[in-house]
Amino acid sequence: MSKRAILVMGAVSSGTRMLTRLFVAAGCNGDGNKDHTQRWDTEQPHGDLIVWRRHVPTRRTPKWAIHENAIYALQSLGYDVHAVIIVRDWFPTVQSALKANHRPNKAAVEEMNREVWRLMFRDLPSDVPFTVVTYESLIQRPQQAFYALCDHLGIERPSSFEAIEDGNEKHFQQVAL
Repeated sequence: MSKRAILVMGAVSSGTRMLTRLFVAAGCNGDGNKDHTQRWDTEQPHGDLIVWRRHVPTRRTPKWAIHENAIYALQSLGYDVHAVIIVRDWFPTVQSALKANHRPNKAAVEEMNREVWRLMFRDLPSDVPFTVVTYESLIQRPQQAFYALCDHLGIERPSSFEAIEDGNEKHFQQVAL
C-alpha cells in the first residue's frame, strides 16, 4: 500500500478544522486541534495515511518542504495526495471569519476568501484528484456525510463520532425576516 495524504482545503472559517478533526478520528495521522497549529507545519509528515489542512497549497511553506506547493512537497515524500475541499455558505463563512478577527471588516474578509478560492484552484495540480464536500451536509447529516466521504476515499470509518453543531444557525439568527 502506498502512502496517502488527504489535504483539507477551503476558505477561512469554512469548516477545515472540523473536517480535519473528523479525518484524525478516522485514523489519519495529523492534528485536529481547534487552534491553528499543526505538526506538519513544522515537522516533516510521516505515516501511511496523513491529513493536513491548508487554505491554499502555496501559503506558509514549511521549512522541511522542498517545494513551495504543499502538494508537490508531499509527493516528493512519496505520498499520493487527494484534496478534499470544503465549501460553506458564503454568509456564515464571512460572519464566522469576522467574529474570529481574521480581517478587520466584512469587505476585507470577503476579499480574503475570494483570493483564497482563486489561489486554491490555481495551485491545485491538474493531476491531483479532489472531492468537494459541503459544511451544510456535514451539519445536517454528519455521520452519513462523513461515512460517505470515508467510503469514497477508501479509508476506515471512525469508531466514534464527534458531535457536530450547526455553526451557521447563530449567524442566520441575526438576519431580520
